[in-house]
Amino acid sequence: MAIDLHIHTTASDGCFSPTDIVKSASQNGIIGMSITDHDTMNGVEEAVNCGKTCGVEVIRGIEFSVDMPDDEIHIIGYFNSPVSNEVQDILKTLRKKRIQRAYQILAKLSKLNIVLSIEDVIKFTGASDYIGRPHIAMAMIEKNYVKNKNEAFNNFLSIGLPGYAERDNGMDIENTIKLIKDNNGIAVIAHPGVLKNRDYFDIVIKKGIDGIEVFHPSHDSNLMQEFLDLAKKKNMLITGGSDYHGNGDKNPEIGNFCIDYLYFCKLKEAF
Repeated sequence: MAIDLHIHTTASDGCFSPTDIVKSASQNGIIGMSITDHDTMNGVEEAVNCGKTCGVEVIRGIEFSVDMPDDEIHIIGYFNSPVSNEVQDILKTLRKKRIQRAYQILAKLSKLNIVLSIEDVIKFTGASDYIGRPHIAMAMIEKNYVKNKNEAFNNFLSIGLPGYAERDNGMDIENTIKLIKDNNGIAVIAHPGVLKNRDYFDIVIKKGIDGIEVFHPSHDSNLMQEFLDLAKKKNMLITGGSDYHGNGDKNPEIGNFCIDYLYFCKLKEAF
């Protein structure tokens, strides 16, 4: 009984539609999952409805980003019902700010003789109103400025590099957790092992996060055991997932990284 609680779709920076993702999950033996797109829930209800016909239980989710001086913290919110209009309005604002940020990144890249128009980027976003750095990376690949996404991020688009633009989205740790909990959601820190500054992990826990994403492809066995022990010690929820985006896949192949059904049950019990 496989579970994957961290999946992205074309609603943000994934390569496959919510319907394609859920159908693939069903075909690969996954019985429970969550769509956790960045700053949008526009693909969630499509996934929930598809799950009902495919025999896959889909938990509503979203991945928020909190910028710190030298790092970025991701917080996932899980919900058992559609979120309020207030949350949707906040998400619309966050997506607008992402578009503004995209223009800033393009201006920085232009100074490096990497010339891209916003149209070059939008062609990779499909019908979504979300623009993320991966879309800019894809435009860079198409124009032969880089060979792959890793090169784009490692040389230009990551924090501290010449093509990076800071994001002023108004979200901090405290108000992100509060927004999730005020809407009867569960707040979980995503992939804490990728944090450059581990002090931020401690801060998030002190701010009242509900759970830890223990199982993630970026965590080795030692990290997973460390986070698992900490979650149990502090009586926190334990989650995990593939963080699937589908980069380079011809077809969605969900199921390569899943977690135990027991953790899924405890998450649902917490609603």
